[in-house]
Amino acid sequence: MAFRESLNYYDHVFHESNDQKAFPVQQFGAVPGLQKWKWDHVIETADYCLSELQEDVKLGVRTAKEVESIKYRSYKTSTVKFSYGEDTVYHVKIRDVWLGESSKRCKSAGI
Repeated sequence: MAFRESLNYYDHVFHESNDQKAFPVQQFGAVPGLQKWKWDHVIETADYCLSELQEDVKLGVRTAKEVESIKYRSYKTSTVKFSYGEDTVYHVKIRDVWLGESSKRCKSAGI
């Protein structure tokens, strides 16, 4: 259930993946009905603002080496405008996720 500003929360949680991976049906054994779903492969990410990483180093929460590791592991960077100005955001992949949609819903949508 979603309410007000959280109504479309899950529309922005996951990111499209550049990797084409099939849903790992074999990991779930004989769970009935899994094949009847349409599975989309997406990824979950951790997003780090450069200004926050720099502040973490100043405060001793992270080392400069840890920040460099985050930058290196990022699969994408973006520039975002905040009230205080622009900041660089490093997007780091956490895990693969598959979002399922019922085939009954797909049929009613003409898919």
